[in-house]
Amino acid sequence: MKMEKKEDFETFDEQEKRARRRLRTKALVKAALLAGLVVFILPAGGPWMSTEAFTAVMGRIMAKNPIVDLVAHFILAMAYGWVVGACIYSLPTAAGIIFGTLLGVPLYGLNYVICGFLAGYPANELHAVIAHLVFCLFFSVAYRAMAISSPRRKVA
Repeated sequence: MKMEKKEDFETFDEQEKRARRRLRTKALVKAALLAGLVVFILPAGGPWMSTEAFTAVMGRIMAKNPIVDLVAHFILAMAYGWVVGACIYSLPTAAGIIFGTLLGVPLYGLNYVICGFLAGYPANELHAVIAHLVFCLFFSVAYRAMAISSPRRKVA
């Protein structure tokens, strides 16, 4: 069995530069589902606010049916994932995570105007803000981690 030389493969920096060339759809979908699951299961107000677990759509109560809430939550998670992913894919890792997390604020604002103000869905607004920030943080970290593929062999 022949041993491969480390020098024959891309460095981590080269892998990251390759990952930052385009938006990685597969990584985006996986990261949005993962971050959406975390935010849906863990209530935004902490463990003492467990009444919001499995019912809040990004921190906002939309329906009394948990299936409707689940579907609406993951539709929003995918939409938010596309927005955040499109904004951070070309940034360096640390900048992408920080900027991606901060995008939770305008996404919350949009959610408040459409779902809270216009549609009248109730929420503890602090919990809704926290849910948006937590989603964007988890999404940004997961996307940046999943977007980097395995190293390729260098062309001679």
